[in-house]
Amino acid sequence: MINQPPTDQDALERILRERAILLAREPVSAAANDGKEYLVFTFGAKMLAVEAEYACEATLADDIIPVPGSPAHVLGGFNHRGKMVAILSLPTLLGFSRDQPSDTSAQSPILLLKLSGHEVGLQVSEVIGFKTYAYHEIGGLRGSSLKWVSGMANGGELILDVKQLLETVIHGTGSN
Repeated sequence: MINQPPTDQDALERILRERAILLAREPVSAAANDGKEYLVFTFGAKMLAVEAEYACEATLADDIIPVPGSPAHVLGGFNHRGKMVAILSLPTLLGFSRDQPSDTSAQSPILLLKLSGHEVGLQVSEVIGFKTYAYHEIGGLRGSSLKWVSGMANGGELILDVKQLLETVIHGTGSN
């Protein structure tokens, strides 16, 4: 059987499934299970997670527009519901090595994150879904040079410090 490249219909169906995951989640009380809810996604071979409270939706960017003179961590922007949204580069933000393999493309999902009314997008490979981690399941990363990573879940997922990242990118505050 010959593998066919994904069609626009395949990409649309993947995004619709990912949106369904986002919209179908049931609110989980962190106090009830002594943990916190995260949205897990992949970028290349890496598994990452962000606090669910910052995740808005997953969508496709039909046309990523380069932004001349923008910082290296900005891939470009796209029109989302009449608003221009910046798309950020995970390898640049996180300090992944330049040879880090990536399977992202123009048809890769964009994970929209929101802080203080501002939205930014992260180009990701795949949105996995929501997962609640108990506080004891997340450990710190000693000696890590990865920026914006606050810890690692016991499943190997890197936990992004989204609040710090977004405060720095959107407002130019926070420490990097």
